Amino acid sequence: MEEHRPRTWSSETVSAKRPFTLVRHRHAAGHGFPRHGHVYCECFWVESGTYRHELNGAMTLMSAGDIAFVRPNDWHSGKGHGNQGGVIVNLAFPTAVAAGLATDLGLQWPWSWTSSRQARLPRAHLRRLQNWLQEVQPPHNTKSGLLGLLADLVR
Repeated sequence: MEEHRPRTWSSETVSAKRPFTLVRHRHAAGHGFPRHGHVYCECFWVESGTYRHELNGAMTLMSAGDIAFVRPNDWHSGKGHGNQGGVIVNLAFPTAVAAGLATDLGLQWPWSWTSSRQARLPRAHLRRLQNWLQEVQPPHNTKSGLLGLLADLVR
């Protein structure tokens, strides 16, 4: 998995050559991402520490096990919080993939207008996600790997 270098968040875009990005970010308290938006889906979960996330003007404090879902055209920012800051794993991917997966699995997708866009993941689920992080590393960062990871995220 890519490790984030400060001020490179804008390079985590999705394209035909890059079907998704998966990056771990380590943010000291008070450091993180400026307010921004994008045209693709994104989710991230807190691996450790605490993280302040602002989504469309609403601020939430997240801790290890919390996951946030960001729709295209949402505006958000985030910063490490507390003494230790926070470590997050960020996943960005095309909107069409999210819509297709929701339809195929018959799920209420987390990016819908009516659903909550933050959730707490059980500890066992976090361990499974850690395994997925290894599975989708290059050269295995394919669309099928992305679909498997996303299906596990929303079940």
